[in-house]
Amino acid sequence: MKICFFYKFEILFYKKTKMRKCSICDQIGHYKNNRKYHTKQEIEEYDNKVLARMIVGNIFRNIIKANNKMDFQSTNDIIDIIHKNNCILYGTEIIDSSDKPIGKWEEDGLVKYKNGSIVNDINSLFKNSGLENEKKVRNEFDTNEEYKKLFNKIRPYTNGFISDKPIKNNGYSVRCTPKWIEKKCECDTIGSDETSSKPKTDIIFKNNDIFDKISLKMGEGRATSCGAAEFYCIIHFVYEEYFKDNYIYKEAYDKLEEIYYMMKERGKHPVNSKSRTKRSIKLDLDRKKLENMDLDLDEIWVEETENKCKDMNKMWVEIKEKFPKFIESIIFECLSGQLKFGDNIGRADWLVITENKSTNIKEIIELNRAYLENSDLNNYIKEYLYKNKNPFNFKSGGTGKALYVRFF
Repeated sequence: MKICFFYKFEILFYKKTKMRKCSICDQIGHYKNNRKYHTKQEIEEYDNKVLARMIVGNIFRNIIKANNKMDFQSTNDIIDIIHKNNCILYGTEIIDSSDKPIGKWEEDGLVKYKNGSIVNDINSLFKNSGLENEKKVRNEFDTNEEYKKLFNKIRPYTNGFISDKPIKNNGYSVRCTPKWIEKKCECDTIGSDETSSKPKTDIIFKNNDIFDKISLKMGEGRATSCGAAEFYCIIHFVYEEYFKDNYIYKEAYDKLEEIYYMMKERGKHPVNSKSRTKRSIKLDLDRKKLENMDLDLDEIWVEETENKCKDMNKMWVEIKEKFPKFIESIIFECLSGQLKFGDNIGRADWLVITENKSTNIKEIIELNRAYLENSDLNNYIKEYLYKNKNPFNFKSGGTGKALYVRFF
């Protein structure tokens, strides 16, 4: 008796189906697309996960293939490079410990900086680009006479001028004023508050007894980034020096002091895993809230601190609108370190802004408080405040490091 072709095919299909293991539930006897066993949502979720793995896998393979320095590295090696530099991969974005994207691994396999230019060596993403640019500016100043002329707003620089960096190894002593040190010792050191004084001066242009102290910013840059104790010193001495004799500013000072106590109350929270970052905790928090799951201590701290930071930023905006001169003076102190360092080498006299990842000079501004009313300095500070409307947030020192609230 002959069996028709279609009947043979039906038997073969039945046998293969019976032997086939479903890739969604690992049960034998049906395919993953069988609506009898799986809903449309389950099938779509599975397909999306597979697609995501394929995209990430292709990115890693293409990077390894394209980058000669990584020919023999596995996907795990690349992930290790990211984690060792206190960064994470979120989609195609590489995020640093400050929760900011520093580059991308595109779906076409190309590694790119934020500005879209192609990265030849992935390790270059993790270098301190500000310090790298600083070295390039110094090198240009010391070797290129035409480049020196770009700084003529400060003074005409002759062949006798060279650049230097104000560090101990170069013979410099960076010290805060005694009253600043005393006031800071009254506060509990929280977050990124330094144990040694970090100067506002990044570069010195010098010749014999002449020292021009330069604060170098690449692109937008930051006026400062500090924890609670340093923030308190800034607002305290700005008030004492410039506004104490005018009673109307007491309200502004009291509100800023309240923000300080809110920062201090959040403390320094040690995370419960060495692999956790600010972003990974926030992702876990969002997922658990959607699924009505209990939060762990890290996630509870993050949720509470996010709400506290919103309150602090709201207070900051109110103070800025009512007392703009006070807030502008705070930013001036953050840029110059005038009250923190006094006449010490740590106090910067000039702000030099370069284009992003470039030695091209964009702007040169004298850090003189006398020019705070109407000048390039005033315009720069107002623009900085406009772009940075929420200066209070929390951060970590890196993967697995403690979380704390910071100012800018």
